Amino acid sequence: MTAPAIKVRNLHKNFGSAKVLDGIDVDLRPSEINFIIGQSGGGKSVLLKHLVGLMRPDSGEIWYGDREMAKSGEKQWAAVRRKLALLFQDGALFDSMTVGENVGFPLWIHRKAGRAEIEKKALARLDELDLKQAFNLRTSDLSAGERKRVALARALILEPETLFFDEPTTGLDPLLSEQVDELIKLTLEHAKATLVVVSHDIPAALTLADNISMIYGGRVLLSGSPAEFRRSRDPVVRQFLTGEAEGPMGFLD
Repeated sequence: MTAPAIKVRNLHKNFGSAKVLDGIDVDLRPSEINFIIGQSGGGKSVLLKHLVGLMRPDSGEIWYGDREMAKSGEKQWAAVRRKLALLFQDGALFDSMTVGENVGFPLWIHRKAGRAEIEKKALARLDELDLKQAFNLRTSDLSAGERKRVALARALILEPETLFFDEPTTGLDPLLSEQVDELIKLTLEHAKATLVVVSHDIPAALTLADNISMIYGGRVLLSGSPAEFRRSRDPVVRQFLTGEAEGPMGFLD
């Protein structure tokens, strides 16, 4: 079996007396779509922040290949982050910039690329996502779906090895959610990267994921394929998948 792109072992994180991560173990596989699911407030976003080095654990290990990062300093994390990209919930676009400037911004910041190179690569990324015609528009002129695609083009401009999606369909209507799902599949085709999607969107996870890890009680309750989740008889997994109001998880939010 192929070695995981990212491996987390026995990760712990407390905030005061609140235990958020209580021994997380998870493997995120290369060139696949890995979903991390669970209740709101259950630790998904905290785990994501650990995976990109924005938060440090109380104990445990985070491996990128053969590099253990949980105990690493900012200099080591900066080197790893150059191979990562994070797609925020709202896209985090700059309204003062054009679409092309937004997409090319990482090239200017991280590689000090010249204007001609930035424009060429930004146009290429936008063309892949059928947005080449929006190059000179302001982001305020775009629809919500177009803004998501622009944010994705910007995330891909540095050709990351790993791309993280933070709750990509939260707050979107069903049509836009479906468009975002298509973008995630399109990303794997264009980038051949490891995709990590943090979400509580069960239909998307069961449709798109190669592998799903469910966090409950600060631990990974189940990790496996969508088929394994559908077959699971665990009452917590069943309640979360079916959306039933009452069950071992209490009332779902």
